[in-house]
Amino acid sequence: MFYIYTIFFPLLIVGFVFLINCKIASYISILNGLFKSILPLYLYAFILYFVDMENYIDTGWSFYSIMFFLIPCSIIVLLVRLYYFLKK
Repeated sequence: MFYIYTIFFPLLIVGFVFLINCKIASYISILNGLFKSILPLYLYAFILYFVDMENYIDTGWSFYSIMFFLIPCSIIVLLVRLYYFLKK
């Protein structure tokens, strides 16, 4: 279940955000889609943390694994987006 919580559901969330909000036409649209998926991924991570702390399900280290990759990816996406914003 660790891999389902850590890999499958975050990829499903990102895919759903891309399906709803984005047209994959260029790298800037992909960057915008990743930017729009940051908040739902953080929300998912904290919901996962909550259900683990309340002992509803045992997620193991899923929360920490997601946050380990989500924080640096978020910083990179925000910096690149800021770069393209200031470039205009």
